[in-house]
Amino acid sequence: MADTGEEYVLTKKTVAFHNDDRSAWVIVDGEVYDVTLFMEQHPGGAEVLKEHLGKDVSDLMRGMVDGTEGGHGHSAYAYKLLSKYHVGSIAGVDKYGNEILDGNIDPVTGEQIMDWGKPILPQVGRLGT
Repeated sequence: MADTGEEYVLTKKTVAFHNDDRSAWVIVDGEVYDVTLFMEQHPGGAEVLKEHLGKDVSDLMRGMVDGTEGGHGHSAYAYKLLSKYHVGSIAGVDKYGNEILDGNIDPVTGEQIMDWGKPILPQVGRLGT
């Protein structure tokens, strides 16, 4: 994706649709990267990436597999290289990939739950849906 200076805020649901050779996105620490053009250059091969497309690969990048060490940790250079493919950020997460628990962002859709600039009572009926 060309660097336009714009920052996109995306949902995990949106990223999940970008899970094949034509559009390959991953999430690392709350940031979204389009690795479509990088897949064939990946030192471990494109096949290694394919099973993780559209998903959060933060732990894998740090060498963690299923919560324990055992994978391949990536170098600072790998993270620098990844930055060239930055698309935007995941809604409702901080820079470390942790959910922001302010309670006003739907973690699935990324939409604001309450609009504090509008009357509250009409909005209460749609809470919890």
